[in-house]
Amino acid sequence: MDSFRLSIFDLFGAIIPGIPMLILIISLFDKSPTNILNLIERTENLSLSTSLLALLFAYLIGFSTQYLSYEVFKQLVPLWGKKRTKCFPISFGKRGEEVSLIREKAPENYKVLNTFFAHRTMCYNGFFSLSLFGIGISISNFVKGGLSADVLGLTFISLIFSFILLRRAVSFHEWSHDLITDSTFIIKKIKKKLTDSPIYLDYASTTPLDPRVFEAMRPYFMEDYGNAASNTHTYGERASIAVKESRKIIADTIHAIPEEIHFTSGATEAINLALKGAFLNYGHQKPHIITVQTEHKAVLDTCAYLEEIGADVTYLSVNSDGLVDIEQLESSIRKDTLLVSIMYANNETGVLHDIQRIGKICKSNQVLFFTDATQAFGKIPLNVLEQSIDMLCFSAHKIYGPKGVGGLYVKKGIKLTPQIHGGGHEFGLRSGTLNVPGIVGLAKAIQLCQSEMEEVSTRLEKIRDDFEEEMEKAGKIKVNGKNAPRLPHFSNFQLLNEEAESFILRNRNKLAVAQGSACNSALIQPSHVLKAMGLSDQDAENSIRISWGNGSNSKTLEKSEIEILF
Repeated sequence: MDSFRLSIFDLFGAIIPGIPMLILIISLFDKSPTNILNLIERTENLSLSTSLLALLFAYLIGFSTQYLSYEVFKQLVPLWGKKRTKCFPISFGKRGEEVSLIREKAPENYKVLNTFFAHRTMCYNGFFSLSLFGIGISISNFVKGGLSADVLGLTFISLIFSFILLRRAVSFHEWSHDLITDSTFIIKKIKKKLTDSPIYLDYASTTPLDPRVFEAMRPYFMEDYGNAASNTHTYGERASIAVKESRKIIADTIHAIPEEIHFTSGATEAINLALKGAFLNYGHQKPHIITVQTEHKAVLDTCAYLEEIGADVTYLSVNSDGLVDIEQLESSIRKDTLLVSIMYANNETGVLHDIQRIGKICKSNQVLFFTDATQAFGKIPLNVLEQSIDMLCFSAHKIYGPKGVGGLYVKKGIKLTPQIHGGGHEFGLRSGTLNVPGIVGLAKAIQLCQSEMEEVSTRLEKIRDDFEEEMEKAGKIKVNGKNAPRLPHFSNFQLLNEEAESFILRNRNKLAVAQGSACNSALIQPSHVLKAMGLSDQDAENSIRISWGNGSNSKTLEKSEIEILF
């Protein structure tokens, strides 16, 4: 490869690709019609200055195009390892070793490298042709007019480029076949990089912003950007009206009244406000709190903190399907029980607890009932009156709304100790300037979810059920919590033929799935939810959560793709 070989075939292959380039360059500087038959005749009529300018222009455009094409390839498909092979310029002595490594470690990227070199060969061949073209014009003008400064300049430049490019043009000859053989591969690779992303199956952790939600939010970023607490001008008034309207929309959704809705930065803040606020206000009389082992970490960690400051917390167990034992709940309630905290839908398995029955038990025992409805909000109907719910939290980014905004429903008459002071906003419960665009987005998102709930739920439940049936029939998964009522878009299952971590790494560019909760996905430890359901450490570590959403359809994972990926 590195030896310099020259043959008639090499020279012919080096010159031919430059002909289209010559036609193009000549056309730029000579406006008359162009065809290959009168090319030679027309080149004789070009002035020396025009020829020199055309030659330099061609080199500039050609090298720029070559460099940009390499940058595109480099971004589309990284080469083997962290170090990118130097392709421009190339070192002949090191190229063989580097390319062999790429060929061994990453054959697909080797095709990309091959195709780039083939493309570069075409560029060099075209440049070499231009140099010969320059020499030809110089000779023609020398014959016609003798030796001059223009002739010397053009000849000098053309000769230099001819000698520089000749070796590169012919020594890359064996790469040129890859321009044809691998072109289909490259086109597919580029198309995939530009148009495809991993299939998103992690809607339980977060959702994309619905464009309709963004359009509802837009005016409050750019036009009606006033502070909702500023009532001395129209900007503040319009912001305040938007907040009031949003509050009413959300209240109507869960059958509450607007004054019972308190906006926060998200569900985690709402959980802290509910649990800490209730304990700090009533805990000296009733220090006992009841929760479940499978709760979200925001609840469990807050309860652990409350234990440090005097709370007595009972952690209820669940059965193998993740459902709380109602009889255990009833027997755990004491005279000093202040609050029961049980989530509406589990964030890892999607299992739905019998919230209405739990609410009635709490109500009959005069115990506060708080439910983390972050996963259920916007997915299934909620009614705080019928279900005897005293406090309920929700978040926008789970329902195609913006991140950084959520809320807490607090039944009228319940007093909570504020956790953030400084202004008395949100009826004195949560101080701080309101996120008006976020609140508007939250309201719009829940409106859309409510109006589309039945259709979306039916569609996603069918996708989920078909997927689980196919995979269980093939003996590839075992569904966790299958016998319990679940949210329609959730599936948590054990992989039977492969480790979950290996599967996720192997398919990270094809699938976006979760191994447990998004809040714990960075931690390498078994899911506390699955362990509470009785799974061993190994089975829990081998489990994956898939959650479908608005961007999912029946073709999200076709049958053939399922068999390949799993």
